[in-house]
Amino acid sequence: MGSLSGSAPGASRKSKSPVTPPPHWRQLHVLVAEDHSAHRLLLGCLLQKLGLGHELVADGYLGQVAYARRPFDLVITDCRMPIMDGYSMARAIRQYEHHFGLRRVPIIALTAHLQ
Repeated sequence: MGSLSGSAPGASRKSKSPVTPPPHWRQLHVLVAEDHSAHRLLLGCLLQKLGLGHELVADGYLGQVAYARRPFDLVITDCRMPIMDGYSMARAIRQYEHHFGLRRVPIIALTAHLQ
C-alpha cells in the first residue's frame, strides 16, 4: 500500500472571507414589518450582517406608525399580517408620501404563502 499524501478533503479550499458591505450602506435604514417572530428575527440578522440600520415591527399598523416617525430607505413587508396587512400598509405609506410631497420609498413585499 502506498502512503496517503496531501491534506484532508476540503483543506485546499480557500476560506471565504466575510462580505464587507459598501460604506454608504451604514447610512441606510430599513423598515421590516413581519408578524412571524422567527422571520422577523431572520430578516433582522441578515440586515445586521449587511451593516444596515433597521427597525422591526410586528404588523402593518406599527409599520405605518414607524414610517411616519422617521424616514426609511427601504420597506420590507409581509403581505398577510393581523391588524393591518402589507398591502394596506403600502397604500397608507404611499398616501403619506403623496400628502407630504416625499419621495417614494421602495417597498418589497414578502409572503410565505404559496397560494
